[in-house]
Amino acid sequence: MRGFFTRHAARVMFATDIMMGVVPGPLGHPRLRLTLGSISETPPKLEDIEPFYTKHFQYFEGTGAPIDHPVPIQGAWKVNPIGLAPPVLEQIYWRNAERVVVAPWLGRRAAHAVLHTAAAIPPRP
Repeated sequence: MRGFFTRHAARVMFATDIMMGVVPGPLGHPRLRLTLGSISETPPKLEDIEPFYTKHFQYFEGTGAPIDHPVPIQGAWKVNPIGLAPPVLEQIYWRNAERVVVAPWLGRRAAHAVLHTAAAIPPRP
């Protein structure tokens, strides 16, 4: 797995399917519904979020002894941490998302600003 992530670091983005939503509760009172990784019989609580991410980071960053699967409902087995190098972690944790999601948005925003500014300049005589 380490080799795969290292070879394809420019094509991988870290993401989890953590979902939070407000849904109707008893008597119309909203309540928070949280899903960490997948739906389970025991709903997760807000204090479960930090350990959820910590387990994922241990998988990507750690070395040594096997750890519990980051999402137990998907498998009650141990997985071996893959010990990715800092440049690979940086790329999969945020640089790829910045390149794929943020940069195009900023580019479009900048292009609109340039067009708006150019349209406001009166023509030369």
